[in-house]
Amino acid sequence: MKKLLVYMAWIGSLWAFDAQDLKRLREEQSCPRCDLRGADLSGMELIGAELQGADLRGALLDGVELVAAELDGADLSGASLRSANLWKAELRSANLTRVAAQKANFKGAHLQRSEIVEANLSGAKLWKARLGEAQIVRSDFKDAELGDATLSRSDLRDSLLDGAILWKTHLVHVRMTPAQCRYAQSEEADLNATLCEE
Repeated sequence: MKKLLVYMAWIGSLWAFDAQDLKRLREEQSCPRCDLRGADLSGMELIGAELQGADLRGALLDGVELVAAELDGADLSGASLRSANLWKAELRSANLTRVAAQKANFKGAHLQRSEIVEANLSGAKLWKARLGEAQIVRSDFKDAELGDATLSRSDLRDSLLDGAILWKTHLVHVRMTPAQCRYAQSEEADLNATLCEE
């Protein structure tokens, strides 16, 4: 029984944020490289917040206002970003593995070289988002709005694009299934050197 309690305490510590870091974020809107694992930031106004390299694994960010926030290199794996507003946010090289970002707003966001692995972005707004060289694996973009967004050197073949808006989406050196390519063409996407294969 003692071993079980020790193990449970250890598991809990994996998602334990630093209370001083959370206080600093609330007061200063700036906390680069802070430990905010599992913190509940739902609904907070963090417009322009400086969170470069922050550890936000498993954080609750539903409905949070992160407009123009700086999150380059942040680890958001397992975080909940449902209906969050990340308009024009900087997320270069961020880790978005297994994020739940349904209906989140990423319009104009910079997601170059980010990791989008097994992420749920269904219904998300990604108009004019920049996803150059993003690692996209088994992610859900159903009904997402990717109009005029730019994706380059990504492999979308195992991701879902059903019902996604791809109007004028720039797909440069992207790998897609033939069915995805046909759908993208019907949406008037720009397939520049895109490889269509199973």
